[in-house]
Amino acid sequence: KKFPLIVFTVISGFFCFTENKAMKVSWIKAQCDLFQVVMQRATFFLFFVTLFLCALSPGFTQTLSISGYVHDNNGDNLPGANIIVENLDIGAVSNQNGFFFMNIPNVDTAILNVSYIGYKSAEIKIIASKPPALPMKIYLERDALNFSPIEIIGAKLLEKQVFIEPSFKVIRRSDINAISALDGNDVFRAIQNEPGVNSLNELSNQLYIRGGSPDQNLVLINGAPIYQPFHLFGLASSICGNSIDYVKYSSGGFSARYGDRMSSVLDIITQPGTDSLSMKLDWNLFSTDVTMAGSFGSKLRWRVTGRRSYYDTFGKMFDFEFPYYFYDLESKISYIPKEKTLISLSVFISGDNYSTSKTSTYYNSYYSSSSDLSLAHADSNTYYKVSKSGIKWINKLISLQYHRRFSSVMDNETRFYVSVLDQNYEYLKRFQGHKNASPLTLQYVAKRNEQYNFTTESTDAKTIFADYGLQSLFEYTPEGFYEITFGYGYSYKNLNYRWQIPDFNLINRYMNIFMDFPPDSMDFQQNLQSAFGIMEVIFTPKKNILNIRLGARPTWYSHCSEVVLDPRANLAWQATENIQMKLGVGKYSQALATSQEYGFYSTAGLYFPLKDAVSSSTHTILSLLFDNHWNFSTELSAYNKKFDNLFFINSESRFEKGTGRAFGLETSFNIRPCDWLFGQFAYIYSVIEKTQTAETFYPNYDIRHRISSRASIYLKKNWQIDLAWNFNTGRPANLYDSPVYTGEDTQSSSGLVGPPQEYLEFYLALPKNVFRYPAYHRLDITIKKTWHVRGNSLSCYLQVINIYDRKNVLYYGDIFEDKVVVVPDPTSEFKQFEYQYYTAEAVNGLPILPTIGVSYEIK
Repeated sequence: KKFPLIVFTVISGFFCFTENKAMKVSWIKAQCDLFQVVMQRATFFLFFVTLFLCALSPGFTQTLSISGYVHDNNGDNLPGANIIVENLDIGAVSNQNGFFFMNIPNVDTAILNVSYIGYKSAEIKIIASKPPALPMKIYLERDALNFSPIEIIGAKLLEKQVFIEPSFKVIRRSDINAISALDGNDVFRAIQNEPGVNSLNELSNQLYIRGGSPDQNLVLINGAPIYQPFHLFGLASSICGNSIDYVKYSSGGFSARYGDRMSSVLDIITQPGTDSLSMKLDWNLFSTDVTMAGSFGSKLRWRVTGRRSYYDTFGKMFDFEFPYYFYDLESKISYIPKEKTLISLSVFISGDNYSTSKTSTYYNSYYSSSSDLSLAHADSNTYYKVSKSGIKWINKLISLQYHRRFSSVMDNETRFYVSVLDQNYEYLKRFQGHKNASPLTLQYVAKRNEQYNFTTESTDAKTIFADYGLQSLFEYTPEGFYEITFGYGYSYKNLNYRWQIPDFNLINRYMNIFMDFPPDSMDFQQNLQSAFGIMEVIFTPKKNILNIRLGARPTWYSHCSEVVLDPRANLAWQATENIQMKLGVGKYSQALATSQEYGFYSTAGLYFPLKDAVSSSTHTILSLLFDNHWNFSTELSAYNKKFDNLFFINSESRFEKGTGRAFGLETSFNIRPCDWLFGQFAYIYSVIEKTQTAETFYPNYDIRHRISSRASIYLKKNWQIDLAWNFNTGRPANLYDSPVYTGEDTQSSSGLVGPPQEYLEFYLALPKNVFRYPAYHRLDITIKKTWHVRGNSLSCYLQVINIYDRKNVLYYGDIFEDKVVVVPDPTSEFKQFEYQYYTAEAVNGLPILPTIGVSYEIK
């Protein structure tokens, strides 16, 4: 049992206490030195952790490994089946071969609940003293559509996606819980640890997936779209972690049933209600969320989840003002009027509130030189400079879903939804007189307001984006070698953006609000319509060995009066029991997009249509998977994307078109060397390019090399340790004031170094990046303890973010002159050059940040 730990300890000790001489002679010494420092710091911590684990390893065997296959009565595999341990927050989902594996605490007796939509659930009793022969064989019988412990609408779809799509993954709640986040369980923080996903900085949880920007991700809640799934500053997602059942995540090559996005799909399935009244409370230093669930009779289940942050109150504890808070509310009602009919109602509301206010006191300069201070500082001569700004937005979504099984071979799923994004930006900057100000002072104040172009009343930016949609999907699955999916949909979108603001500046110049270059005035109103059809056929010449999916999605867009056809194809081949190959190619279109290339924060993005055109991308993805169905799996993926008609707004606030491309190679490993240790490791290489107005550049989320790793350690008595270490090379920096030189630029550890003074031209706000940030790396740890008492559970955790206090650069602030160096001219003893050094002020991200949290669940 100790052998893997001993080997790892020796390796980590080698990195900690010796120097790697090979690095010293490398042709790229600077990067190797950095890599050595990173490895030494990380492994220094892991070295002592593993020594500690070696001492405790006899207790690790206090877990029981369970594995098996889930089949139907005919012996066919059931991929996507849910295996849940009753009264424990532990579960697994079967893979494309119906196989599952998990560790459970070594209790005397454990009950496994195995469920699959359309089949009767099975309960498997596990007795620790008489463990079953592994792997187990579990067979489920067909049943009428009914409630299951984890509600899955359209399990056939999940089965197809798991087997066919090259970039599809089911992300469970346990995966989300294992990732450290400021605000507890955060689905987007968990997805950021997936291969191919980048972010602007460690404070933002916006997703840049395989070269795509956040607006190119289709985010769904129970199949209905939301358009601003992030809170302000990107500190947290707008979906409560405790409301999530699981997430269907595809980073490319997805089905024709998903449209109007070019990059990825995140279909978030929320939890249903429960048979009896239950409650769960999660508390941490930054927010609290509460979940209540239950049922009315045997046909209706309900659940409500609410969350409120206290960044505003938390700041007061440390004597600083943080004028911001958010709230979320999500609920779901499921009703079975008939044996084969299911109706679900989902409601989602998410809000943000940020506001600042500052008042400065001044006196009429006419009396400032007066020797009589009482006259100079009298109320009659007093006036104020008032600055107020704030932003509020509300996401609202309501969707009604109807699922009907007409026969054993025909299903229908119909959905109607309303999704609204309401954003309001308030701005006020003015001089105003004291209430007892004299007419002369008021006249002076009026002249100052006119001089600085200040308005006397606050101005607002009011934006409303509303989407009304109807979708219907039919699945015909006869016994044979083919299956057919077809459907249709309609969407009506209303865009209404209005404001009159003389100076669009909310927090600082690095905050991107609404768009790259917001004009002082905006009056944009447009109604858009689109209608689409879906046709998809799956051929299975050899069941569970070879699957071919061909699909097409024709879509009509009213703003350009054009019908766009998106053909797509997927192929999956199970070469051997352990090896699978997948291929995905296709075209993907998008009618609306945002333009936010600047800044280290992008928020409140506004969606616009590209005039007389539709943005599109083409995907080519190839994946090779190896899975021994026990303790090791690996995947190698290569992809290439091309983007056409990319939407952006230029410095004159005009709509323009651009192009882009992204390609990369991703490799990942999952390993379980023993029953108490699970690890994941991924390396990603990618290149992202954009071309705008004939200039090609790397966007600010172009990260060339990235390492993502995490480990889960299961100790005795329900202790668990989760570790996550991430490393990536620097992304391009988008400086607001970028020095532009005619000569060749270099970079020093202190900042920017320019060429001779005579070659310096000017400062310019550039749309393209001029240099890259330093490399980024961070180690997070979460220690969790769970108690189970009479079916209830209590969990307490300690989380430390950035445990070795890495100073990661969040952004570069002001650029200022550092020093001048005089250098003689080698060609003439009578001449000399002056070198002007410039320094960019580095603003760092998160320091070492410990947090605590408590979760209590009553069943």
